[in-house]
Amino acid sequence: MAGVTSFAESVKKIFNPSTPTYSTLTLTVIITAVLVKLVLGRYVKNKGKKLQSDSLIASGADAIFDAFVTIATLLSAVVMLVWHVNLDGIFGTLISLVVVKAGVDMLSSPVSELLGKSISADFVRRIKEEVMSFDEVNGVFDVTLNYYGPQTIIGSLHINVLDTMSARQIHRLTRKITEQLMEKYGIIATVGIYAVNTQGELADIQQKVMKTVYGHEHVVEVHAFYFYEDTKVVTLDVVPDDEVHDDAAFMEHLTGHLKAVLPAYNYHLLIDHNYTE
Repeated sequence: MAGVTSFAESVKKIFNPSTPTYSTLTLTVIITAVLVKLVLGRYVKNKGKKLQSDSLIASGADAIFDAFVTIATLLSAVVMLVWHVNLDGIFGTLISLVVVKAGVDMLSSPVSELLGKSISADFVRRIKEEVMSFDEVNGVFDVTLNYYGPQTIIGSLHINVLDTMSARQIHRLTRKITEQLMEKYGIIATVGIYAVNTQGELADIQQKVMKTVYGHEHVVEVHAFYFYEDTKVVTLDVVPDDEVHDDAAFMEHLTGHLKAVLPAYNYHLLIDHNYTE
């Protein structure tokens, strides 16, 4: 607000300049105002950082920006008194643009947090490594994490576990994972399950399907395999690389290949892009 108001007033002064007069009292008041605004702004901003309050940080920054606008007035007064050149409008316009730019950048932070800011790819990789440290986990997929403010990260992920695990064992595992993610990273996570077939016809079908799909050069990852024995339908998620731009055509191509290699089954594929790494 300080930047916009100052910009409007400064532009008016450029096109309609007036000869300002400065007294000792005026300059004293300007200097005092600058010092007070800088000290107050810095104090409020530091308090905001300590309390993790975006509103306090913004209030402190606004006071500091206002001080810079006042500094422009002070510089203009010095130039006017020494060289008798009126640069009040020009100085004010330049500093106002800087203040407006800084204000927009500052505003983008809380807006991103309200909408849910995505997490860095490096952080996602660390989370995957953390979850993979559990012996029962055979893969981590579909990691979705969003930042909703100070120490508030909410998301979900899926893990591969062997089909020999009981519901009680899986419950214990997911509980341990969520507790560890909360303790170490402050993440409120929901953990989903994908089963890895280890025996009989199901294991054979899964191995053949996975091998066939992974044989395509544009396939980065395959997960979420499931076989419906009553309908002979295979479902799975496929993550392609960045060179794939037509999901429907790519899915049709993969389905056709699977049908040619394993014609006894029908296939429902989901193209799942990686948005976090």
